[in-house]
Amino acid sequence: MRRRRYHSLIGMDAEEQASRPLLVRTALVVAAALLLVYGVWKLPSLFSSSTVLRVGTTLSVRGDGVSVRIGTSQSQQAENGQKLYPGEQVATSGTSTVALSFFDGTVLRLDHGGSLTIRDVTQGTEESTIAVILSAGTLWVSTPIKGTATGSITREIVLPTSTVTLPAGTEALVGIEGISVFNADGLGLAVAFKGVESPIYVGEGQALRIPSTPTAVEDMYAYRTPLNPADAAAPFVVESRQVASGISSSPLPGTTGQTAAITLDSPPEGVTLRGVNVTVRGTIRTGIERVRVNGYSAEVTGNGYSITLPLQPNTNDLSLTVQALDARGEITDQVVRNLKIEHVELLPPSITSPAPAGQTFTTEKTELLIQGNAPEGAAAIFVNDYKLQFFAPGEPWKYIASIALGNLHAGSNVYTVVAVDANGVQSPAATLTIVVGPDVTVPPTTPSTLPNNAPLKPGTLSVTSPAAGTSYATSTGTLVVEGSTDATTSTMWVNDYQLQLYKAGRTVWNYRAEEGLGTLKKGTNTYVITARDSQNQIIDTLTYTITW
Repeated sequence: MRRRRYHSLIGMDAEEQASRPLLVRTALVVAAALLLVYGVWKLPSLFSSSTVLRVGTTLSVRGDGVSVRIGTSQSQQAENGQKLYPGEQVATSGTSTVALSFFDGTVLRLDHGGSLTIRDVTQGTEESTIAVILSAGTLWVSTPIKGTATGSITREIVLPTSTVTLPAGTEALVGIEGISVFNADGLGLAVAFKGVESPIYVGEGQALRIPSTPTAVEDMYAYRTPLNPADAAAPFVVESRQVASGISSSPLPGTTGQTAAITLDSPPEGVTLRGVNVTVRGTIRTGIERVRVNGYSAEVTGNGYSITLPLQPNTNDLSLTVQALDARGEITDQVVRNLKIEHVELLPPSITSPAPAGQTFTTEKTELLIQGNAPEGAAAIFVNDYKLQFFAPGEPWKYIASIALGNLHAGSNVYTVVAVDANGVQSPAATLTIVVGPDVTVPPTTPSTLPNNAPLKPGTLSVTSPAAGTSYATSTGTLVVEGSTDATTSTMWVNDYQLQLYKAGRTVWNYRAEEGLGTLKKGTNTYVITARDSQNQIIDTLTYTITW
């Protein structure tokens, strides 16, 4: 038994040994098949678009005051064509400037007295990044509408208190204290403030004043204003466009005259411009969707375009850059024309009532309407440094002088009136002297003698602007408080002042809170608003606070 079992075991081992080469071959075939399948699946990732390269930024230097700092080395003079990489710094001094051109066609130009550090420049076929840190000075920025980079690209400028993200098609000035946007696709430039949850957007034709210490409770949109038209024609901006065109890998045609895509018909070559504005006109060929003149979108009608631009008051030269854009938003052609400016003096405004300019008017009235006509080209009228809020160009100007308002008093009152054009040029002054006689009785300015009853119709008085409710925080020294009241209201009071322009029976009222009038001061301002009927009974009252 034991011997037979031994031999049977020997026989099984022999059979297994005979079959083992076949098993090994089978296992190798299966393993090779699995490796082949894995290789076919993994092969695209070896050449995938996730590859990211760090690339250099090329400098275009103007002047001898441009320096670079690489690593821990001392600053050294920059060279034209030199490349910078992440972590390296460039600075300008004197009258020198430097332009930085990136792989996608983005150009940043640093004005004199600026300092910039390359934070990150990476190029990938799926995602790319351009990020710089601006610690001093101002940047002119230009991003292509459709650049040479593939995939998505993020472009950021990091400021001391915020980070600015640039969309495609951007032309803007970005500085430590503010941003001016001439062109930008979509919503515009996204500005994310430190400590503020959501970014705000600064769109085409807008500007932003950057607060030195932004807080999370502030409405950052309150710092946004319309773009000053003069910014687009500033020498640094005009020069930056020319520099960017010169360092472009594919220079735009048409920089010496007319092109087949666009013509510049007016103003003609060699003309001297006069006045405060210039109207630019020309024609375009079929396929041109948009026209930009010095960064501003012109009105396109049929095969023509036109736009009116203000003339810079402090220069005798004007460079016009007219660009034609196709349906994809790409610049196809442009025309550049250099012109001379002869500035025309802005005339002083006239005073027609209660007496002509230069005269003295004597009265016993406690309230007077001073009015007159504005000169051609006037964009604003100032009376004793107060800007008239309801003045419209081309219409007469009006100003109320009233003892109740505090801008008229017994004795001699001098009113100086000046006009200001769109470029900020101020006209000569026109003056009027009003003498209020000694027998004038100043009306009481406090309602202390009026009834102090409980409100007859509580809840009928409200504030609707600048914010509904009972409080508002602002960053500006001028605003209008507006609201609604009951139809039986005869007089409206704010603190101890009766609203002079309110008419009995009106259901809306307004009050100007302004630093220049003394009705708005830094800090918390409390306004007790009261509506009274024809018997001086209180209809309703509320308290509204404004924090400035």
